[in-house]
Amino acid sequence: MKTRLLLGLLACVACQSPDSAPNEAGTRLPGSDFEGPAFEFEQVREDVYQARGTGTVAVGANVAIIINDDDVLVVDSHISPAAAASLIDELRFITDKPVRYVVNTHFHFDHAHGNQVYPADVQVIGHEFTREMLSNGGSVGRTYQRFQEAMSSQPGYVEGQVGLTPTPPNTTLSERMTLFRGGREIRFGQLCLSHRSGCAPRGSREDLRVA
Repeated sequence: MKTRLLLGLLACVACQSPDSAPNEAGTRLPGSDFEGPAFEFEQVREDVYQARGTGTVAVGANVAIIINDDDVLVVDSHISPAAAASLIDELRFITDKPVRYVVNTHFHFDHAHGNQVYPADVQVIGHEFTREMLSNGGSVGRTYQRFQEAMSSQPGYVEGQVGLTPTPPNTTLSERMTLFRGGREIRFGQLCLSHRSGCAPRGSREDLRVA
């Protein structure tokens, strides 16, 4: 029987192969100067994990990780390029498969500001509205500015904003989409739960559901 994973787009949910690593060898992203793991991984079901920040560096949202037959899908890309790169590195503790898919549940900075570390061959998936907002500065608008002072006390946050370039999804949907990865179906669809400005005009705040 097929394993079906339903991902309702637009929720507050968050080992790369050498040829798709986000950084050139020997480089360190601003905000990467911390000790110890950035994440802890909890297995939710077979090949499905939640990654939570340990507090060694600011990461923002928790993320879901889905390990497919040949690749990995990550839900949300965190609060900074450094946080996203740390997750990619630490995935080696649970899998040696490469990240090939990233889902932006919505455009807010704590969910999507790690997009830039992923190379062009990784599909970054989001709603059309998410792409629009990340393209026109929506992720660094009022919500982002309002949280800067509060976030400044979190380790690595201020440094992690250096060189930040909000990067939109390179794959979008308007209503629904399905990925077929081996025997698994990963479904995406609109679900607005009034996440303030996270909703598109028709309603599109993402909510991650795994069933």
